[in-house]
Amino acid sequence: MQRLCLYVLLLAAAACRYPCTGTSGLAVHFTGYSEMEIQPFVIYRYTKGSGFQAPLDSVVVDSSRARFRSSGDSLRMGITDGGVLLQPRYDYEVFLPVPNRRYQVSELLEEPAEGVQFPGSRGPQCVNPITAARVNGLPALVSREELWLRK
Repeated sequence: MQRLCLYVLLLAAAACRYPCTGTSGLAVHFTGYSEMEIQPFVIYRYTKGSGFQAPLDSVVVDSSRARFRSSGDSLRMGITDGGVLLQPRYDYEVFLPVPNRRYQVSELLEEPAEGVQFPGSRGPQCVNPITAARVNGLPALVSREELWLRK
């Protein structure tokens, strides 16, 4: 038992802390909409802090890029194309054509995190989480790299 404790202590002492890798992005989900109201929708990407002037590009999100799973009045997007995830280095506008609704998403905050690497491991298996954002200028709830847009 003493050898086991000594081994665990030595392993813990040899562990190194490393910065985590960048986020994979923020997934957008919807509350209060039917699937017919949100498909397809468009995500416009803007230079961060540009005031949503002159989009850099856009992507049409349809069933080839995402699948939606409903639960009550909520639609959770299952990603099939990583290009629909929101990255913290840009601002975005999510446009729903059928109800003619726009959501301006800005100030995505990626928190630097650290992971632990033990001797013989491939490195820390962690990412920096996105912990905050603003939607239409107001603070939005971000949890587990998910952003919920309400009708």
